[in-house]
Amino acid sequence: MKDFRDQLSSINKKVDDDDMVALVLNNLSSSYESFVEALHLMAESQTLTFDK
Repeated sequence: MKDFRDQLSSINKKVDDDDMVALVLNNLSSSYESFVEALHLMAESQTLTFDK
């Protein structure tokens, strides 16, 4: 996903962190449902990013 974001950035199409997180979480299979729910709960108190 970071490569995808970098490619978009190279053509001046910025994708912010919130949109990237939403894109990734919304495209996970149902087997990740509990993981996604845990991240949603964490996001209420923290900021999630794709920084290294």
